[in-house]
Amino acid sequence: PDDRAETRAKWQHSLETGEPYHVEYRLRHRSGVYRWVIGRAQCVRDENGEITRWYGTCTDIHDLKVAEEARQLLLRELNHRVKNLFAITAGMINMTARSSPSVSVMAQSLHGRLQALAKAHHLIQPAISAGSSAAETVAFHALLEEILSPHLADRDRQVTLKGPEIRLGPHASTSFALIFHELATNAAKYGPFRDADGRLDVRWRMDQDALHLEWQENVTKPEIKAPSQEGFGSKLARTSAIHHLGGSIDFEWLPGGVSIALKAAEDRLAK
Repeated sequence: PDDRAETRAKWQHSLETGEPYHVEYRLRHRSGVYRWVIGRAQCVRDENGEITRWYGTCTDIHDLKVAEEARQLLLRELNHRVKNLFAITAGMINMTARSSPSVSVMAQSLHGRLQALAKAHHLIQPAISAGSSAAETVAFHALLEEILSPHLADRDRQVTLKGPEIRLGPHASTSFALIFHELATNAAKYGPFRDADGRLDVRWRMDQDALHLEWQENVTKPEIKAPSQEGFGSKLARTSAIHHLGGSIDFEWLPGGVSIALKAAEDRLAK
């Protein structure tokens, strides 16, 4: 019914002018499902140029139409993600440049953060390739393991990751990847990843429409002291937690290691 007016108008125009008839519209199949078809027709004229009859075809193009719609959806999603990636990268470059004492330090910091984004994209890629945006999710545990993997060599017994299975959408995956990268980097510089006997315990749960994560570091030497001012990495983690995940992140600096409480709104996890 939605295509009836346009189809009739084009057919009437062809009847009046003799121009070829070409239109795409939906027909109701005997199963009750509407399918896309393409109608084509050409007029036949007599020796005086008068139209005597029309002949044409009606071809089912439903599968092609569905494939094209899926392609357009994928292109829009890709365009959206590329814009987001450029925005995130531009923000990281600007903030890292302001907080880095040298070009080499800036390059090293940016490299690590971009690697974290790449790992999040790598995990989501199979679902994107499958062409199903609804299924484009990443396992929370897998993302955390992937980001921590460079620091986990020979440390399986010193790191505990425990919590329910949670699926993350593309945007949430990016935000968590950046947060975990910053926390892991700090753990490597000042925490358990630089201490042969250090431990990291990460646990998460769902409670009251939010994900609650506890990141507990334990070190034997030296004692941990709270920084005099918040660094860029902590600012980036806080921005991601508040603005992108609708939650919060709190740091408690204890002598035996930092304790971090991360909260993310449940309705942001699948986005």
